[in-house]
Amino acid sequence: ALVLSAPNLLAILFWWLIPESPRWLISQGKVEQLQQDVTKIAKVNKKPVPIVEMYRDKSNEEEEVNASVLDLLRPRQILVRSLVMFFNWFVTNMCFYGLTSSASVLLDDIYINYTLVILVEIPAHFICVFLLSRWGRRPLLGACQLLAGISCIVAGLISADSLSYLKVIMALLGKFGATGSFAIVFVYTAELFPTEIRSTAVGASSTCARLGGILAPQVAALSIVWKPFPLLILGGGAAIGGILVLFFLPETLGAKLPENMQEAIDLGKKVPKQEG
Repeated sequence: ALVLSAPNLLAILFWWLIPESPRWLISQGKVEQLQQDVTKIAKVNKKPVPIVEMYRDKSNEEEEVNASVLDLLRPRQILVRSLVMFFNWFVTNMCFYGLTSSASVLLDDIYINYTLVILVEIPAHFICVFLLSRWGRRPLLGACQLLAGISCIVAGLISADSLSYLKVIMALLGKFGATGSFAIVFVYTAELFPTEIRSTAVGASSTCARLGGILAPQVAALSIVWKPFPLLILGGGAAIGGILVLFFLPETLGAKLPENMQEAIDLGKKVPKQEG
């Protein structure tokens, strides 16, 4: 445990090595620090140093914002968006780790089981990264969640020993979908919320994901009550998450990253073209 956890202490160095988000500095009116950061970046990239004084007026024009986690619950559009993402992070993490924990019941050889559920993650990540900028965030996340959900439900309903390999294939498709969802939710969540609450939204969503991870082994243990139970629970949650994504979230592909609440609310809305 010490060997695995000790390297995480190196992350403390990020405090001095990684500059603050320029968008966040602008939203907070910290133009002096922004100028220092972009000067360092320009020197490293051997580019002319940009002057960011123009952003001072922009920050002064905006009303001072002291964002908190409560801003994820208002207005209604943001509340719905937050709840949908919280649920999807929860079921994605639960499905991902639940399928890993349930791998022991797929085939008689536990080593083959775990090898298969781990290997399927590799193509899932590459394919989702490839399709993310082509299909868009919403349809791809919805498709991955529905794939995970339907596959797990079908796998749970297969009880005949003669169809054991079909059950394995369906369970692996479920893990494929859960892995793809994991690769998408980080990007999608950051694009759905404005600058002042973006990190809060990702952090709160990640907290919901950890709750799903905590419950995953308990869900897998429900096989002692009824063998298909874990897969049906995991599949049902993932399928519901996919439906919520497709019906309640806007597409963010190609959209400007929202800097304030109004821009976030307007995501996905069609802007009427001006005549002339």
